[in-house]
Amino acid sequence: MTDLLKQLYSFTLEQMDQSGGDPEYESFCRCARQQEARLRAALDDRGRTALDDMLYELQYRHSAELEALFQASIALCRELSGLVWPKGL
Repeated sequence: MTDLLKQLYSFTLEQMDQSGGDPEYESFCRCARQQEARLRAALDDRGRTALDDMLYELQYRHSAELEALFQASIALCRELSGLVWPKGL
């Protein structure tokens, strides 16, 4: 991503954090935390380390997916603006 896109992406993430969140999303997060806590309680140290490693990789993948979605959204905006404001005007 270019520096400008990185700044826009950071702004977008901040806006998501400040918006208070979607109640349904908050419910999903709460359930995931509860499931993680139950799983951690059932695991030994080695299992918890493996869980931490897996969750780290899933978080990394999720971040990459969010960035890709953001870039696709920017591309869509460009296409749509070309339809609304044709080049040459």
